[in-house]
Amino acid sequence: MRPFEPAALASWESRHAIDALDALARTTGETRWCAAIRAAASWLRIAAVSPGCWARFYGLEDGQPMYLDASGARVETPAAARPGYDWRGDYGIPALLRRLALGASESPPSPLPGDPGVCTGASDPMLAGHGARSLIAEAGMELATIEPPPISPCAGAPRELVAAGGLR
Repeated sequence: MRPFEPAALASWESRHAIDALDALARTTGETRWCAAIRAAASWLRIAAVSPGCWARFYGLEDGQPMYLDASGARVETPAAARPGYDWRGDYGIPALLRRLALGASESPPSPLPGDPGVCTGASDPMLAGHGARSLIAEAGMELATIEPPPISPCAGAPRELVAAGGLR
C-alpha cells in the first residue's frame, strides 16, 4: 500500500466506474444503472477545482482536494505533493459529462486509458502532460474526435435529483 494513496473520494476512478456502468446501460438497454451514473457524475460536476480540472483525491470528511507528500502527510498544493504523480487532470471527465448531457456541448475528447489528461488552461509544467506518453495520448484523442461517442442512454437529469439539489 502506498501512503500517498489514502482512503478518499477519487475522481479519476469514479469516472472509470461511471464508464463501466454506462457501458452496461448501453449494452443491455437497461436503465437501472442510470440513477447511480447520474448521482456520481453530478458529484464530479461540482467537485472540479477549476473549469476542466479535478483533483485526483478528495477528503472523505471534508470533500476538499487532497494532495499528499511521499510519507502520506497532507499538503496544500499539488506542487508540494509527492512528485511524479498525477494529482490533477481532466481525467476524461469533461467528455463524460458531455456524454451524459451534464456538461458543455463542446468538450475535449476523453484521454486514452492511463493518461490523466490536462487541466484546461494549465500553464504549470506539472499539469501539462508527460512527454512522449502525452503526445501519444493527444494523437489518440484527436482520432476520437472523428467519431465521438454517442450521448449516453442515461443522459438527462431525473426530477428527484434536480429537486434534491444534486445538479447545479
